[in-house]
Amino acid sequence: MDYNIYTGFHAEDNTIKEKQEFFDIWLKNTLKYTSPKKIIIISTGFIPKFNSDKVSVINLEYNLGHIGQQLDGIKNHYYCGWSGHILLSAIHAYNSNVDFFYKEQDCLAFGDWINRIYGYGCDFSFGYCNNAPYNTEQSLFFIRNAFLLTFMKEYMSIQSNDIRTLPEYKFKIIEDKHRNLTQRLDFGYGRDNIISFNLPFYAQHIDKLTLKEIKDI
Repeated sequence: MDYNIYTGFHAEDNTIKEKQEFFDIWLKNTLKYTSPKKIIIISTGFIPKFNSDKVSVINLEYNLGHIGQQLDGIKNHYYCGWSGHILLSAIHAYNSNVDFFYKEQDCLAFGDWINRIYGYGCDFSFGYCNNAPYNTEQSLFFIRNAFLLTFMKEYMSIQSNDIRTLPEYKFKIIEDKHRNLTQRLDFGYGRDNIISFNLPFYAQHIDKLTLKEIKDI
């Protein structure tokens, strides 16, 4: 089965330069370790510059907002932008007849992580992290094509918005319901960022000092 890698992209006016610079690293990192059919960027506003025929962009005219904006009352939608992007990516992967890997805008992953995840033989895989709600890490995850419709149905059947039931908990609900089809990633580190450099590994919210150490691995 072919696979696509999906990510969201958002930059405020005062962060465009910084976000573009990190996207350059993100794309180089993605292309070095993976061979996707396509890399799909779901953008809200600013479209990052890139030079790869592997990349396609879906540019949205509106931003549902970060979960923090929902909690602060700045945005008032049933789903935050992250949930909206994931559901849009899932239906896109289904229509493209590919497996769905998600690698968040601020996540770098090193080593043969694609085949490591495929080696589990599972349909749904995401990370474990001590510093995330419900110990659920969502910056790198996998949904097999055969599980996409089930995933979307289960996610959308949870009768609660993202404020009352965080996206992390929604993943855990689906995991608990489909234990025989789900496996947590057996490599770190996500937000934990205590990196031992044993391949494969991935990291999110990377500080500048750590980025200098790992970006060219």
